[in-house]
Amino acid sequence: MGPSRLSSLEVTHLLESNDPPLDTDVLPIRHFLGEKQSRLDDLNAKIDELQAALGQLLSERDEVADLVQRHSAILAPIRRVPIDVLSEIFSWTSFTRRVRGTERDSPPWILGHICQSWRSLVLSSPLLWRSIEIIPDVHPMSMLQSQLLRSAHIPLDITLRWEGNAHEMALLSLLVTHCLRWRALHVKVASKNTKILMRLRDIYGRVPQLTRFTFEDTTNIYSVDHEVSFLSQAPSLREVIFTDSTFLGLAPRFQIPWAQITRYRGSFRALDQLHILSTCSNLVDCSLLSTAPRIPPSDVPISLPRLRRLRVEDSCGLLSHIVAPRLEELLMEANFPAVLPLISRSSCRLRSLILCQGCQFDSSSAFADLLRALPNLEHLAIVPVGNPSLSHIWDVMTISGTDSQATLCPNLQSFTCRWHERIDSMLAVMLRSRHGQLRVLRFVSRDHERVSEEELKRVVEECPGLDVAVLKARKLPSF
Repeated sequence: MGPSRLSSLEVTHLLESNDPPLDTDVLPIRHFLGEKQSRLDDLNAKIDELQAALGQLLSERDEVADLVQRHSAILAPIRRVPIDVLSEIFSWTSFTRRVRGTERDSPPWILGHICQSWRSLVLSSPLLWRSIEIIPDVHPMSMLQSQLLRSAHIPLDITLRWEGNAHEMALLSLLVTHCLRWRALHVKVASKNTKILMRLRDIYGRVPQLTRFTFEDTTNIYSVDHEVSFLSQAPSLREVIFTDSTFLGLAPRFQIPWAQITRYRGSFRALDQLHILSTCSNLVDCSLLSTAPRIPPSDVPISLPRLRRLRVEDSCGLLSHIVAPRLEELLMEANFPAVLPLISRSSCRLRSLILCQGCQFDSSSAFADLLRALPNLEHLAIVPVGNPSLSHIWDVMTISGTDSQATLCPNLQSFTCRWHERIDSMLAVMLRSRHGQLRVLRFVSRDHERVSEEELKRVVEECPGLDVAVLKARKLPSF
């Protein structure tokens, strides 16, 4: 029975059913199966030979690929990077060098585990070891000792995440022995334990290089009932930062050489802020957040003759107590009507004004009066909370050839405002009226807001040459 007979109706019937074959069909079918089994055995044998050959080829391929990869590394560009350039790259890998248990997976530690040349470079670069952060878990003393040794005589940037356990106190004691090298000290308090401040008394008069002090309370309940004077003799100290937590009893307790401070940020009661400002005649950069009670205006305001940048939430009336003749940049988070009296009182030439958060723009005439007082303004940002209608504000800012309003902010080059799903028609008119003068336009959107590409494209087409972009709310304009 040949292959052609297997396709007959009878054989097809047998293939598609469970009927037994006829005795006359058994021998031909067995003959057919014998032929096919022989062919199958031949094919399997050839496949085994080919697979063996393929296995040899794959093995040889892997060996050659490994040789290519290893020898290509010889020509890798990183090998030809000059040592000084590589050292600079390493210095940017991380601004924080953490001592964290037995973990060595962060710079500069991990850089020393790549190759011998990198290890030699890392160990011979004290600058890579200058930043030390102690965090609240198990800190091996040996790693801290190694880092202090490898930093040689380089000034140190110290960050202390304080919970108050005995091991942290031991690490702090070791760091204090190197306080002559401290350049920056950042204290992050995570408990009410005040022993850290008592331990830091030992650095009194021994921090000649300290330029920056930051105190951060992550508990929002930290309070000090004794004088803190370890910074009162810090001749190089220029920057003092108390984070935006509200410190109720802290400011009066810290004895800071305020007369030499050039940058200050803090969150205290309004009267405490006034006390600090009254002694800060050299302030250049200042950020203030105050708590009640509100303080009344004063006939003798505080003069800040060097102040150039000021950020303030003015719900407590602080701004009415300040005179800043050199002020150039102002960020207001509330009560924008207080800006005009400040400008008039100070006779300053403001270049940047950011009005955000709690600022309300109910009066277009008040806003127009403010802009008239700012002929040198180059950057303006209006980013209030919510989505209030600001058509009246855009109308005030629109330049008209026949209107006296054409003189408002003639030097304005950069403008930032809230993103809306549809661009306000008055905003579009204002932007067109300032075409050729305005160079940068930024919209601020919330994370959940959809930015219409079509609407954005329309703005770009109507204002050719304007640099247009959308920022997320977490990237609010600042200076």
